Amino acid sequence: MKICVCSDSHGNRKGLQEMMDRERPELVLFLGDGERDWSAVDIPRQTMFAAVCGNCDFMAMEPPFRRMELCGKRIFMTHGHLYGAKQGLYGLRLQAEKSPTDLVLYGHTHHPQLDNEDGCLYLCPGSMGYEEERYAVVDLSEHEEHISVSFRRL
Repeated sequence: MKICVCSDSHGNRKGLQEMMDRERPELVLFLGDGERDWSAVDIPRQTMFAAVCGNCDFMAMEPPFRRMELCGKRIFMTHGHLYGAKQGLYGLRLQAEKSPTDLVLYGHTHHPQLDNEDGCLYLCPGSMGYEEERYAVVDLSEHEEHISVSFRRL
């Protein structure tokens, strides 16, 4: 399953559309700070979408975190501000320990980062805002234990 993971678009609707057109993912996971930007993006009917709210998503419609299972992988996604992501992974690690987790997705820092701690991957795709326009592509497979991650830039 090809998944686009992005965060912190901060009004860059054009960049979100370009990412969608370029990648044609099966699923988009948005990590907040630009929830309303998606109203102007053409998401194909067959593409699934899930989001969480960020600290700049005022009157947000999305929850602050989500837990899900995809292709046998357990995922925790959040913006990161409620877990101190700018100060490090400690708060996110505590959340991952509450329930078995293979992949933690977070934003807020605007810096792409991938860490592996005790068999759990911690992924921040960077910012889709105008200055950076960064995102990540995650490939999941039922038949592969390995989670493939690549960072991309528009």
